[in-house]
Amino acid sequence: MKMLGALLVVGMLAGCQQNAVVSEFTGNETTYALQPGSAYEINGTITFRERKDGKIAASINLKGTDGDAK
Repeated sequence: MKMLGALLVVGMLAGCQQNAVVSEFTGNETTYALQPGSAYEINGTITFRERKDGKIAASINLKGTDGDAK
C-alpha cells in the first residue's frame, strides 16, 4: 500500500512540472539589409539563423514587390 501511495505522489509531482520550450535554433542569428540592385525599388532583409544540427535557416522579407504587371 505504501508503494502505491509513493507512486501516486511521484506521478502527481511529475504532472505539475512546467513544459519547457524547445527550439531547434541555437540563438545565433544575423540580419542583413537588402538594397535595390536595379531600377526597381525592391528592398528588404535576410536573416540567417543557426540550427542545433549545424545547418543554417534563411528568412527573406521583401518590400516593394506589389504591382500590377501582366
